[in-house]
Amino acid sequence: MNWRRITATAALTLACATLQAQSDSYLGFDRNEYPGDDNLKTLRQTFSYSGYWLNNPPGEKTNTWAGHRMATESAGFGFLVLFNGRLYAELKSVPNAARIGRSDAQTAASAARREGFPLATVIFLDQEQGGRMLPEQKVYIYAWMALPAPDSGPGFIARAWPPPMTATSLPQKIFVRAQEGARSYIG
Repeated sequence: MNWRRITATAALTLACATLQAQSDSYLGFDRNEYPGDDNLKTLRQTFSYSGYWLNNPPGEKTNTWAGHRMATESAGFGFLVLFNGRLYAELKSVPNAARIGRSDAQTAASAARREGFPLATVIFLDQEQGGRMLPEQKVYIYAWMALPAPDSGPGFIARAWPPPMTATSLPQKIFVRAQEGARSYIG
């Protein structure tokens, strides 16, 4: 047996399988701060989609993404449309959580329309405070996800904290879809 030939064949097969797997995934980035119009061309060389915040990202006092959808789309990016959900301390009670959830869903849909996203865009609720969900958190999420059609559709992101990396591949993220046929990638 020619072990070098077998090893080379195995390596080539593995390389081809890896390339095939890579062609079926889309690498994206998610930043709290908008990277700036001048950086989009360079980022697009690596990434095919971008997280796009509709409200203040986690820990931020402002949303620097607002008003930059057209520039981001013109650079060739697809979108993962995000809305930063509330922390437990902001919910206080189950009735309050339901009211806030409905209000935040409407705010998210309005922000998506204002930014120029088409109807039926899936908006992902980013719940940064994880662990065991308390009743108030569950009610907030359920109320948020009850947004009726034809507005933008809801989605939910379950994240580990701290995140394992800043750039992730869509197939590796865990998305819970709110409706049958909801799309998690718009590009």
